[in-house]
Amino acid sequence: MHIVGGTIEGMNAVRKLTPIHATVSSVATNTETQVVAYTVPAGKAFYVQSILGSGNVGGKFKFYINAVEKMIGESSVYNKESKNIFGGNVGIECVAGDILSLTVTHQEAAVQNFEGSIIGFLDNV
Repeated sequence: MHIVGGTIEGMNAVRKLTPIHATVSSVATNTETQVVAYTVPAGKAFYVQSILGSGNVGGKFKFYINAVEKMIGESSVYNKESKNIFGGNVGIECVAGDILSLTVTHQEAAVQNFEGSIIGFLDNV
């Protein structure tokens, strides 16, 4: 399997990567705040390929599936992007009804702005 122009080829199929992206503004200090969420639709599976989080300051990003923490990444004032890429042919498999979410917490004195993406592909089950 390999990626060509945003499309995953292999496993007897061609799958288009799907970015689920959102932004959140005015995140309060020391308050875990949801940046982006996605519910896998009925009759589908979603395969998480990567998680991206960034902001105008450093933050701690947490990725959850059904409220169970699966990953933590941090950004800083010098590297404002947190990025996790899951290797292998499939990534993290999520089934219909699973709720995926990315949250952020920061330590700055004032409210801050963040954005995040959950990137993967949908497949019929």
